Amino acid sequence: MKPYTIYDTETGKILRTGLASDISYHFKAKDGEGILEGLANDLTQKVVVDAVAGLGWTLPIKKVIDKTSAEIEASKLPEPKLLPVEKQQAYITNEQLQTILDRLAALEEEKLPLEL
Repeated sequence: MKPYTIYDTETGKILRTGLASDISYHFKAKDGEGILEGLANDLTQKVVVDAVAGLGWTLPIKKVIDKTSAEIEASKLPEPKLLPVEKQQAYITNEQLQTILDRLAALEEEKLPLEL
């Protein structure tokens, strides 16, 4: 089995990693994706393509490099904003709603005095 990293060829963003047999290794990348042998960390690394030029030829060299701290911060998801518990929606069944209404009606009929 061979470890691999799939990346976006335009941005260098690491999309996924995994293991594949030597035979199926090159079939893992889709259109617009590149593949590198080895594993990389999508949170802290990216793929860059450099070129080595010679007389009448150019050879692309793909390598994994560490993201800058600014790139890492920019890729983090924002903290979710949660509503206070009393303002969150609650989903109840019709049966549960009817039970609540029945209990309210029973309380209103009794009209018990409030004690402090």
